[in-house]
Amino acid sequence: MLMATLLQIIGTLRDIIADLDAKQIRALHSGLDPSITDRAESERIQALTHRVTAESQLARVNERRILLETLWEQAHNNVHRLSRHPDVSEIATLPAGPALPQREILTTELPTGPALTDIAAALGKAEEFNVAEDRRAREWQQNLVPAADLQPADEQAILLAATRLTDAASREAALDALTKNWTQSPETRDALVRLSIDNESEIRKTATRHLAQDWADDDTARQAVIAVTRDPDPKVQAVAVWVLTQAWRGDPAARDAVVALTLDDSEGTRETAAEGLVEGWPGDEKARDALLSLVHDHARPVREATLEVLLEGWPGDVVVRDTLLGLVRSDDIPIREVAADGLRVGWPGDASVTAAFLQLQNDDVLTIRWAAERRLNQEGIPLGKSLSRSAGSGSRRSLIQSKERVSSIDDRLLIASRVPYDFSTEKPIEAALALRRGIGFGSGINVILGGNGSGKTILLQALAVQVGAVSPDDIKRFRYSPQIVLQLARNLDLLWHQKPSAEECFYLNPESPERWRFARLEEALSEEKNYRLFLLDEPMGAFDTGMVHQLSGRINELAQQGCQFIIATTDIKRIKFTDGQFIRIGRRRIRERGSFLSW
Repeated sequence: MLMATLLQIIGTLRDIIADLDAKQIRALHSGLDPSITDRAESERIQALTHRVTAESQLARVNERRILLETLWEQAHNNVHRLSRHPDVSEIATLPAGPALPQREILTTELPTGPALTDIAAALGKAEEFNVAEDRRAREWQQNLVPAADLQPADEQAILLAATRLTDAASREAALDALTKNWTQSPETRDALVRLSIDNESEIRKTATRHLAQDWADDDTARQAVIAVTRDPDPKVQAVAVWVLTQAWRGDPAARDAVVALTLDDSEGTRETAAEGLVEGWPGDEKARDALLSLVHDHARPVREATLEVLLEGWPGDVVVRDTLLGLVRSDDIPIREVAADGLRVGWPGDASVTAAFLQLQNDDVLTIRWAAERRLNQEGIPLGKSLSRSAGSGSRRSLIQSKERVSSIDDRLLIASRVPYDFSTEKPIEAALALRRGIGFGSGINVILGGNGSGKTILLQALAVQVGAVSPDDIKRFRYSPQIVLQLARNLDLLWHQKPSAEECFYLNPESPERWRFARLEEALSEEKNYRLFLLDEPMGAFDTGMVHQLSGRINELAQQGCQFIIATTDIKRIKFTDGQFIRIGRRRIRERGSFLSW
């Protein structure tokens, strides 16, 4: 704006000077009063002086423009250096507009024929403005560009300072940038140690991961990661355990930190510790002894995880074998089941294990008898008293339970299901792995828990085919792996206490529209129907809270009246049951959960 005004003034003065020159020439040739010529000369000199002043002010503006453009280019280059880090997204874009301030300098337009006094006033304002703007430009020059372009060390210093900002997103962005370009800098390591106790869990996880990846030979980094194993967030704990097993595999201090987690109050943490010990310290006696204590854990998932890792990391270990042989005589049935299954798959040809299973083949617990039967079959030893089977239609078979082994007050319909131990599907499913060991069902409500893809729907559909609630032709129209469903149905062994007829079995298909599913389930649960076995896949769907309470209440009532429910779901929070048995299918090992760490 000022530059345009000054150019306008210079142009106007040029016209004034030309007019005054013409006036003087006319006065000389016409013989006018000399005073007129003198006044014209005086005004001409004044106009020339104003023009010099205006051109001087214009030069100052132009110099300041060049300076500001240089400063802008300097700042732009520095921002461009930082913007190469994709996560540093908080750096604002520099304005693309003019470098000079755009505000009006003169309050009014110059008149068409301005008096020289008006121009003098305008130039006075231009001088005041130029003085102020020159001072601001010098301050910017001193503050923004003390010496040269932003150097890499200065860039790192800025990012290190940003890791102390109160804004979590800025700290995380600075952390990501540091770990891309300054991985081996001691200052970066110190920042990672500090951020491993940040109040944001995602930042703690990222810092912990990079301490292990970039500083595996550094004792300070190792101690910081060991400290993170005591983090209050189980997910952060799991990251710390995983990176310890990878960066400090075999390290005694790291092992002791993971061993300490086997005593944690959290079931998930104890399970993580068990998996971590086999990842980082297989064959280690201290790790083995800590795991053997977890075989007695009150949480079945922890016991199962412990058994799995003991067999994986300590195959053939005599101490593990003797511990399991002692546990199969425990009064705690779930612990006996875990021990029997571990002995079944380990120590082939071991005489003491074979002798134990010869006794266990007549055990009162079905799953233990199953384990004994399979181990003795593997050894080629005839069964002294095997479970009898009766043929069903086609290739389907049913296990017949001896009367003396089922209590007279047992109101279960389906007691258990299993598949042959060598059963497999083209696409592996976690439900098939659980069925190899056998899945037991309780009376009333049974809830099968598992993530998407674990095989809950496939299991329920195979059961529905077995009991006659769904025909094989109907299954072929379903989208959930119909061929695997039919394969599983053909290989399922079902153990019944009271086997219902096909008309007494109800199956709810999760593929049906929500409104239709609610109406169909509501009808099936009504008093007019006589269903006894309900196979329900995600029965609560996306129903509202009122519908969920209504359906849950009716399911609870029917369970108390002797009906049996087998329900598959991924969301336990949506169901409101007063009592029931939970069956978990599949779990993600820590090595799978830690795969994102690029190890």
